Amino acid sequence: MLSTIIEYNTALTIYFFIRNTTSYQQGKTGLVGSYLSARISQDGSATAATTNAPAEVDATTLPGVYSVLLTAGETAYGTIMVGTYYSAYPSYYQSEPVMLFTDANPRKVNVGEINADGTAPGNLANAFNGAG
Repeated sequence: MLSTIIEYNTALTIYFFIRNTTSYQQGKTGLVGSYLSARISQDGSATAATTNAPAEVDATTLPGVYSVLLTAGETAYGTIMVGTYYSAYPSYYQSEPVMLFTDANPRKVNVGEINADGTAPGNLANAFNGAG
């Protein structure tokens, strides 16, 4: 499963490879419309349909590659899992879910507190030159 860190509350496009399990794992083209959906789980919640539908990227040069645009609201969580579902013949087509981790709770550092030195610029220099 692919996982990556993304920026919190920011729209982005993610990509999936969908393979045909009955045809030597080749990329499956033409899975658009009402049968193909992207499902999202945010911070462990039950899955729901994404706001935007998946789209095929290029059936000729990238067979089996699909994308879905996640909205900023959909990425306003700490942990996000997105997967695809093809309702017509779900056992014939397979893709791996994508795990996204956001910077929802970034660590903040007060450079003035490094090594108990209240002069931030000088202290920062010390932190990088090995003297602090």
